[in-house]
Amino acid sequence: MLLAPSPVSYRHFQRIGVSQFFRIAPTLDDAIALLRPPSPVLAFPASFSCPICGNPLLARRTGAIRCRHCKSELEIASSEELIVH
Repeated sequence: MLLAPSPVSYRHFQRIGVSQFFRIAPTLDDAIALLRPPSPVLAFPASFSCPICGNPLLARRTGAIRCRHCKSELEIASSEELIVH
């Protein structure tokens, strides 16, 4: 990981191919973000348990769903987040 190289150094790194072997980040926050593992991708259909009654749920896509057992309205966000309405 290379952090905030000067513009001249950055051009040299690009020219000699260093950027193919190292990640270059303009700020410390960007460097830390690059080191974090990527967020998991939710694959559909996805199985969940209702947070209210524990009944198994099957979601075919992101968006609003309703539990058939307790009739709770839930929303599945793209980042595997379950929101109760």
